Amino acid sequence: MKLSRYTLYYKDYPKPGEYLVLNTRTQSVITINQELKNLLDRLTSNQDKQYELAAVSTIDGNNGGDKPRRYNINNISVTKNFSPPFSPEEQTYLDQLKELGIVLDDEVDETKVLIDWFNRIKYSVPVLTATVLTTFQCNFACTYCFEESVKRQGELMTDETAEEVIHWLKSQVAKKRPNGLRIIFYGGEPFLNPAPMLQIGQSLFDWAKEQHPFGTVSEAEPLKFSFGVITNGSVLNPALIDRLKLVGLSSIRVTLDGPPEAHNKNRPLRNGHGSFDLILKNIKSIAGRVRIDIGGNFDRNNLGRFPELLDIIEREGLKDKIGTIMVAPIVARLGADNNTIEMTGCTSLVNDLMEEALKLRQEIIRRGFKVEQGVNITTCPMTRDSASVVIDPKGNIYKCAAFVGRPDFIVGHVRNEGLNHRAVEFMNLTSPLEEAECRGCVYLPMCGGGCRFSSQLQHQDYSRVSCDKAYYEKIMPEILKMEYERGAL
Repeated sequence: MKLSRYTLYYKDYPKPGEYLVLNTRTQSVITINQELKNLLDRLTSNQDKQYELAAVSTIDGNNGGDKPRRYNINNISVTKNFSPPFSPEEQTYLDQLKELGIVLDDEVDETKVLIDWFNRIKYSVPVLTATVLTTFQCNFACTYCFEESVKRQGELMTDETAEEVIHWLKSQVAKKRPNGLRIIFYGGEPFLNPAPMLQIGQSLFDWAKEQHPFGTVSEAEPLKFSFGVITNGSVLNPALIDRLKLVGLSSIRVTLDGPPEAHNKNRPLRNGHGSFDLILKNIKSIAGRVRIDIGGNFDRNNLGRFPELLDIIEREGLKDKIGTIMVAPIVARLGADNNTIEMTGCTSLVNDLMEEALKLRQEIIRRGFKVEQGVNITTCPMTRDSASVVIDPKGNIYKCAAFVGRPDFIVGHVRNEGLNHRAVEFMNLTSPLEEAECRGCVYLPMCGGGCRFSSQLQHQDYSRVSCDKAYYEKIMPEILKMEYERGAL
């Protein structure tokens, strides 16, 4: 048996002499004592000996003489000779660890296992997810908006395009055979054009009730359908929320970039006035009607102000009516030519604010607010099948919201059932397993080669992998401990 190469140890946690163990491929998390750690070290030592002898078996050289020197060692027999004996109790532990993917049989090629795992993610469609932009228009003048260039187009989704979206989504459900259909309405500001939300929501809500789970012969159940809205919160009203709830609305995410002073500096209305007080009033008017998540964007100027926002949420009696609170770094914006950066911001997850961001997450948890899962598996939607797409107000289809409005990244249109050659190109981008720096990285299952938009920002080439190893090395120990302590693992 051998240890999975995707196994991480964190010593003296949760108690001195214990180890917190994470397998990044299977996401298994366990705690072990020193005795079991010693057992796993024996496996590692055995692997090192195998690798050393396997390398010797392939050496050719002349050793200073006329004839080449060759070593013909039977790798299989050598490997067997170094397999250490295990007691029945040790074997029981190893068998349990094998079920978690932390230990593997000697003959398992973990690279092939990971390739298969990536392919399953690429082609699996348990839930078909579509982000639908009802408009490019926005009544805010956010300092960091990545859609600034396309907002000027002022496009509104028409009834005709909404019908094409409905038809396209139905055809994809029939083709992909998912168990659920989830829509996220976005913009611009989606509530500046709510008609498509009602039209698409009503049609798919009614249609989904008639659909049966694909491939089942048991008692029929409807296709699971729901939608959420990402909004700036400026035009929320109870009547519209109640109406949307009748056709599938399940959640709303509102952006607040800290307390009033910090938020208003980053996210003013187009007329220059602050937006915080208006948003807070609107949140209070719909609180309890639908789940409300809070999102926030930070840079070095406002990161330290977010605890003040938590104070306000608690003081206004909204704490128990908020779903999750999630903050993220402000990302740099691409120029019109897709290569230049016209606004400064993060071009990589690795930056000098990560330590402070971790402290903020800990403070959010300490105060009893909910946060999203911190340890998870991520894959770039650019390289996946059409399980996740973005549809703009004109009906153009993209694989990533960060590239919306950029013609070079259009992969289709909703009036056509299939996707174009660009979708095929994106799906067949170079696998991170083909990159020397990625192949042996313990974090590879979690990053999958990184974000392709980050690659465009860093390298002006989305086809290159974006390495986030330094980021994972920095945050993973603390994130894992946070998740363990709050019982999320």
